[in-house]
Amino acid sequence: MLFLVILGTIVLAYFLQKFIFKKYTFSSLKYNTSLDSTEVSVGDDLYMYEELTNTKGLPLPYLKVATKLPEGLAFRLAEKKDGKYHDIFTSSVDSMFSLKGQRSIKRRWRINCKKRGVYTLGSVDIVANDLVGFNPMSQNFSVEKTKATTVTVLPSAVDLERDFKAASCISGDIITNSSLLTDPLLRGGAREYTPWDPMNKINWKLTASHGRLLVNVEEHILKIQSNIILNMCSHIIERDEEAPMNPEFIEYNITVAASLLDRFANANIPSRLIINTPPETIHSDFIADTDEIGSKILVTPPFCGRNGCLDAMRVLARLEMRYSMPIERLLDYILARPYMFTENNNIILVTAVLDNRMLVFHREMKRRGIEVIFYVTTSNRGTSQVPDDVAAFFRTSFDSYHVRS
Repeated sequence: MLFLVILGTIVLAYFLQKFIFKKYTFSSLKYNTSLDSTEVSVGDDLYMYEELTNTKGLPLPYLKVATKLPEGLAFRLAEKKDGKYHDIFTSSVDSMFSLKGQRSIKRRWRINCKKRGVYTLGSVDIVANDLVGFNPMSQNFSVEKTKATTVTVLPSAVDLERDFKAASCISGDIITNSSLLTDPLLRGGAREYTPWDPMNKINWKLTASHGRLLVNVEEHILKIQSNIILNMCSHIIERDEEAPMNPEFIEYNITVAASLLDRFANANIPSRLIINTPPETIHSDFIADTDEIGSKILVTPPFCGRNGCLDAMRVLARLEMRYSMPIERLLDYILARPYMFTENNNIILVTAVLDNRMLVFHREMKRRGIEVIFYVTTSNRGTSQVPDDVAAFFRTSFDSYHVRS
C-alpha cells in the first residue's frame, strides 16, 4: 500500500511539474539582440549581443538556443588545433544552459561580414525541457526590426592595377600605360617632403631607395566627371527574365564599381552610376527618364568626395540581384541620347562579358567624341579579338571566386 502511495505521489509530481513547465516556461522568457555597428565594409567584424531573461521565479533547468545569421554574415569562432587557435566561420550556433528565476544571461558574438548587403537579425528557436528531461518544448522568438538589429555591409575596394591588365598586353610581359584611374593624378616627378604636404602624397618606394622623404609632383589637369555603367547581366543571354545566371559575377562587378568610385573619390572627381536594375530595388526614385525604358534604369546623381563615395557605396550595398533589361537594350538607349548619360564625354562599362555588340557601341560613341572604357570581370569573352583602339581591361586574378561554366 505504501508503495502505491509513493508511486502515485511520484506520478502526480511528474505530471504536475510537466503541466507547470509547459504552461509557464515561455510565458515570461524574453529574448533581445542587438549589433554594435550599423554600417561596416566587407571583411569587417562587428559584435552581436544576445540577452535571455527569465522574468519569473520558476527556474529553467534546460535551455537550448539556436541562433542563425542571414546569409552573408558568419560567426567567427576560435578552434584549438595542434596547440594553436584557428578561426572558424559558421552561420549558426547552438547554445545550452540553465537559467535560474529572475536571472538573465548576456552573451557577445563576434560576427564577420562576408558579403555586401543590408542584413537584419532574424528569429531564434529556443528549446526547453522540464526537470525530468522527457518533455521538450520549443518556441520561435522573433526579433523586432530596428536600427540596432540591422547592419549595412558596404562593398570594399580591390586593387584594380593588380587584378586587371589591358587587352593589348594581357598575355605578355610588357605592361602598357594602362588604367584610366591614374589619369586624374598624372605624376611629373618627385621632390623633397615639406611639413605642408599630406602623408598620402609620399612616394614610399622612392623614399626607401633615396633614404629621405619624397612626394609625388602632380600635373594640374581639368577635373572631369566619371560615368560608370554597371552591367547586372552575367551573360549576354540569361535563362531567367530577372535574375542573373551567375550572381557571383555580378558581385564582383559591384566590387569593381566600388573600387572605381573609391579611386575617383580620392581624386575628388564626381562619379555617377548607371545600372540596368529596377530602381525600386534600392527604394529610390533615381531613374533615367519617365518613359518605359528610362524608368527601368537606375541613374544616380554624381557622387563627389569621401562623403559622396559613402553614399554611393550604400547604393551598391542595397542592390538586389536583379536586372531590368539586357545590357544591349541599355546601350541602345544610351546611344540614342548619348549626351544625357555622358557628361565630359566618358563612360566606363563594368561587365562580366565583352561581346561584339559592345564593341559596336564603343565605335559609335567614339564617332560622337565619347570615350568608352571596359572593365571585364571574368575570363569569358563574347568576342575573340579586341581592336587596338579599344581601352579594355581584363581580370587576371581569380582568387576571390571560381568562374563557373
